Amino acid sequence: MPFLKLKPFFRVFFFILSLVLATSLFDVHAQVSVYVISRFDTIIVPEYHFEFKKNEKYVFVQMSFGSSTIKNSEEILKLKQQTIKKISLLCTDYPNRLISEELNKKRLLELYLIAPQLFNNNTVKWEIVRQTGADSKNCYNFRHGFVITYESNRTLSYGETARQYFRRILTHKSRLEDSTIIKVLERHSDWDNMLIVCDITQSMSPFIAEILLWYNLNFEQKKNQTFVFFNDGDKQADSKKRIGQTGGIYYCNKQNIDSILNTAVQTMEKGTGGDGPENDVEALLFAMNKFPEKQNVVLIADNLSTMRDYSLIKQINKPVKIILCGLTDRINAEYLDMAYQTGGEVYTIESDIVGLIKYKEGEIVRIGQQNYKIINGRFILTESP
Repeated sequence: MPFLKLKPFFRVFFFILSLVLATSLFDVHAQVSVYVISRFDTIIVPEYHFEFKKNEKYVFVQMSFGSSTIKNSEEILKLKQQTIKKISLLCTDYPNRLISEELNKKRLLELYLIAPQLFNNNTVKWEIVRQTGADSKNCYNFRHGFVITYESNRTLSYGETARQYFRRILTHKSRLEDSTIIKVLERHSDWDNMLIVCDITQSMSPFIAEILLWYNLNFEQKKNQTFVFFNDGDKQADSKKRIGQTGGIYYCNKQNIDSILNTAVQTMEKGTGGDGPENDVEALLFAMNKFPEKQNVVLIADNLSTMRDYSLIKQINKPVKIILCGLTDRINAEYLDMAYQTGGEVYTIESDIVGLIKYKEGEIVRIGQQNYKIINGRFILTESP
């Protein structure tokens, strides 16, 4: 029997927010980040069965019927350095829906306590799967807990180094996996003398190859570009990373592809991927301080990663042109916030999102298929037309 999808379920945000405010275990950033779960889809099915697309993988965080205790928390470790696509909360309506909703609040809090990073990305799809086939005889046989669907970030062939991968693209032995950056830069061929700040963690490998290929093909016309690469703290343990002092930032202003390639490879090899958030703002501030003469500041960012240092955006004193990579559905609202607060723009493979600065607090903005309301300078998903 196919799933029955209902309209988005918004009340869960208020459940989680109240839980966050009621405990001292959460920091300010965590409280802000729960906006990502302001919107659940509700799915009704007699019994849940695992079904995934080709290239998708999953982790099942198990709980028992009537319980919020996680039975296999070690499974969360498999998600490190992976791209999370969807989180499904599995529950049963037995003995009744109200009891199930109260229990789901506790289940969400338990997941937050062991894996708060899962709640920090507003591009992740959340859904509640209500199983209606349970009764007193079979309720313990149903699956309860969270199914976390992800795509592996692995882009290199087995045993291949980053340098070999980039060379394979530069010598046209393999085709690009994406064309976002090239299409944006072709649409804006008037951009010149750019300060290009690029996330160079492993998940960004195809896009790094793309920017290298673009530069190599346009060297004569675009030779006066400066590149700053960041990897979110080299091999530093996540627990030791400090906002604004994470490090792992390298630059190259030599006008030849070999120097830029060497700097990109060095940055990637010194990093480990780490957790989900990246030090985008720290890298931008470093770049603008190092090269103050550059006026065209371009950030090449991973749409599926959040900013470790979001709170530092207010220190940016130039408009930032943001090229979003890895966009499949929903734009990461943190990058809309950055564009709005700096007077910049957001660019995707298909569209230019410009003029955000003209919108006022409280206004509803339609971007793509989503509606956002500007609240305290942030773009918050809303159902309003």
